[in-house]
Amino acid sequence: MNGPYENLVDLAQHPVQPIIVSVDEQGAMHTWTTRHKEDWVNWDPAFTEIHDNIVYEEREDEFDIVNEEVQSVQYNKSQKFEDEDEEIDVVTIDRTTRSDSSDYEDEFINLYDSE
Repeated sequence: MNGPYENLVDLAQHPVQPIIVSVDEQGAMHTWTTRHKEDWVNWDPAFTEIHDNIVYEEREDEFDIVNEEVQSVQYNKSQKFEDEDEEIDVVTIDRTTRSDSSDYEDEFINLYDSE
């Protein structure tokens, strides 16, 4: 770090940002920080860095590719399921098999007793 060669009286660090503020003997406050430049080219060799906004023009058939698995899932969704007409009980509360806290297990069941 480059800065004055005065003796420090106090030093404080920002809780989130990479910033340090120091106070020297003369009472002057000095702010120490770094300039972070993201360089994504180092992470992905296919990444191209641009300096201005560009308008992306998609090819005519770019998003028209249909996967066979997606088609089969859509076909299955259109079919009626076997258990579709079965009634679901949303009133009865079953006791859970696992709980994070054993203190409130009984209270929860008693508060919302369906019987």
